[in-house]
Amino acid sequence: MNKIENLLNNKNIINPLTITILIYVFSLLILGSWYNFPISDDFYYTMQVEAFSMGIFTKSALIGPTLILQSFIGLIWGRLFGINYASLRVLTILFSILCIVIVDKILKLLKVKDTTRLPTLLLILFIPQFYACSVTFMSENYFLFFILLSLYHFLSFLNKDDEKHMLLASIFGGLSIMVRQYGVVLLITYLFVYVMLVLKYKKLNIRLILELLVPFILLGSLGVFWPKFKSLSDPKSMDVSLFFVGFKDVIPRIFNIWVLPYIGFYLLPFSVVLFGKINNKLKALIMILSVPLSYLIYKINIFKIGNLFYLEGLYARLVVNIRQNLFNNVPFKLFLAYLISLSLITLLIWIIQSLVSKRSSLEKKNFKINLKSITKDLNTLTLIVSIIGFFLIVMVTDRVFDRYLLNFFIFLVILVSYIFSKNRLNLNSYSLLMCILISFVTFLVTFDYYRGNQLKWVLANKLSTEYKVDKYNIFVDNVYARTMYMYKMQNYKGLYPAKPAEYHPFCFVQEYVRQKDNVINKLVNSFEGRGFVKKYIENPKISNAGLLKEKSNHFDSTDILIYDVEYPSPIYNLLGKKMFIRAFCLYNYKDLQ
Repeated sequence: MNKIENLLNNKNIINPLTITILIYVFSLLILGSWYNFPISDDFYYTMQVEAFSMGIFTKSALIGPTLILQSFIGLIWGRLFGINYASLRVLTILFSILCIVIVDKILKLLKVKDTTRLPTLLLILFIPQFYACSVTFMSENYFLFFILLSLYHFLSFLNKDDEKHMLLASIFGGLSIMVRQYGVVLLITYLFVYVMLVLKYKKLNIRLILELLVPFILLGSLGVFWPKFKSLSDPKSMDVSLFFVGFKDVIPRIFNIWVLPYIGFYLLPFSVVLFGKINNKLKALIMILSVPLSYLIYKINIFKIGNLFYLEGLYARLVVNIRQNLFNNVPFKLFLAYLISLSLITLLIWIIQSLVSKRSSLEKKNFKINLKSITKDLNTLTLIVSIIGFFLIVMVTDRVFDRYLLNFFIFLVILVSYIFSKNRLNLNSYSLLMCILISFVTFLVTFDYYRGNQLKWVLANKLSTEYKVDKYNIFVDNVYARTMYMYKMQNYKGLYPAKPAEYHPFCFVQEYVRQKDNVINKLVNSFEGRGFVKKYIENPKISNAGLLKEKSNHFDSTDILIYDVEYPSPIYNLLGKKMFIRAFCLYNYKDLQ
């Protein structure tokens, strides 16, 4: 461990930014997801770019985010390299690298040490919602790029007192609203911080306030009020208020504990340092208190919010068959739930101790909470207000998905990293181990998802080409069905539903498993087979999983098997499972064409 810490401290050997980007690029080469296929909702966004290329500049009725700037960026890129999923995936990778570069610039601006910067950059890179979205054309990483750039310039304004940075912060903040409406959080944050400064110094700079407001409002309004088609098939295109929930639903969401496991998980590299500095008696207390908390976290299946990241796999809620894997098993989930509980309780005790210590120190100095004390550290104030804002804005919108909280997670990691450096708390080799754990989980579930889906699309296209089956008559998954229907209907305006009410495919492409026992599999099954485990701690399931599955896609003896191909997946292979994709059709498929 000491050798690792010495390596982290050696500035001549490791540049945190360089090593992070190299790891990212290397991981992408292993991922190997370069085939032309969509992921989740990015087929909507790719079609919007295609619509722009045809001269249809009114936004599709089916698209929720503003997306305008991202679509124009995609259009320019597409003119050079073609408009397709593979090409736009490369564009997103470049923007994701730029996000990491900007985070590094923010950490440098905040004077975060190199020993803390490297684990922080690696942690942010492998936050599942960031890493998985970096190989799609989803809006998350594009939006993140602009809000990070805006944050960097606003913090530069606070630290360097240079007005040009306020103007740039406003411009990039306004541009962020042209990707996602959530960018309004930064406007509120900057206004709040600036008002605090005005009240503190009793001096209002009109030019500065105009530099803040005008670009934000003009660019933001351009995104929000961009012309959009309206469709009866999507009521939200007719009534914007449907994007929000009522006040009575907001309060329960805010106080819901489901977000806590994510916080505990992503802050493991920091909490492990704090745990090491606690005395043995307090450590023992934390370890005891973590038992009941870990049980609660385990029972909600740890990452309850869902949509993108589950231990069962990416987008597992939409998967027809959820199987046991390296992470989706009782022993690992119990271990991770306990680790997260230790992290959360350690962080809570650290916060309480810090507040008590600070209060005692302030009382000795007859210190009072006032504007001067609130604005003493403007960096912390800015980050805290924006973190609260990015959390609350997700809570008031109609759907709460884990990927919508990506900005909240990343700003939180930046804040904690800054506080650690400010308090001279160094991340150590154990922090790096926690980063490796998070990276390991993120990469392997992403690898399985992309390799499996890539092969499915390859076989579906092969089936269509070689056997002359219309793509619309093939079922791969819900994304495939929606994509094919969108192109079949030329639904660039979003005037038709994303998926038809009547859909009867007769050819199917699906994964299945062949099990061979190995040591790990036997140990896991032996543990899960115990009576106590079955009765009290049976493997929790994803709620409402498989809701979008089709009823007739189960292979049986009457079906005609056409392709049967194996693909590598360590999260299954390490448990003795071999993963295959098979393409098959109903026995009378030729008559149905």
